[in-house]
Amino acid sequence: MITDLPEQLIAQAEFLIRDTEISEANVRRAVSAAYYALFHLLVREASLNWKHPDHRSELARAFDHRRIPEGGDPDPQRVVHFKLSTVAQAFVD
Repeated sequence: MITDLPEQLIAQAEFLIRDTEISEANVRRAVSAAYYALFHLLVREASLNWKHPDHRSELARAFDHRRIPEGGDPDPQRVVHFKLSTVAQAFVD
């Protein structure tokens, strides 16, 4: 169940930005890879902390990529904080 997928996705994102021609397509693919790295990291950590080891794989499959509600705050730092807090709380829940 433990996987190094998040680390592989970050390495892919870094490769697309550092070691290939910088193009809009590569930047978009790098951002997508970074997003999926975060998603899979949070799923992995939530699953590893689940108190029922026999059900960890089922728990991991229960997560999905639903849209997170956005706040109406124009301050970019507060918006990012809000979004990260929402994601973290969703995984705790």
